[in-house]
Amino acid sequence: MPSSNSQRIAAHLHFTKFIEGLQPVPLTDPYSLTIAVHPYETFSQLHKLPTLPPYDEILQTTNDALRFIKSNTKTATCLPKTERIIWGDDCELPLDNHIRH
Repeated sequence: MPSSNSQRIAAHLHFTKFIEGLQPVPLTDPYSLTIAVHPYETFSQLHKLPTLPPYDEILQTTNDALRFIKSNTKTATCLPKTERIIWGDDCELPLDNHIRH
């Protein structure tokens, strides 16, 4: 346990130094908190690039690809687990075999 205690103390000291370094934010200054500008916007303004329209990709596929996807992604054909559970006196739970008395 000595290593876990020393790690806990080191983390506490690190956190305390972090907290002490924080400065209060003035609530009346509208420029004290600003939302960061997206890097691409800064890059495009710096190099005077025109705004690019978003690329709308049209999804295309073949019938063979659809058949392949459907054949390899099949859903379970059995009953849902909630309908398979039986609550009765003759029901034997699988965990009973692993429990040692």
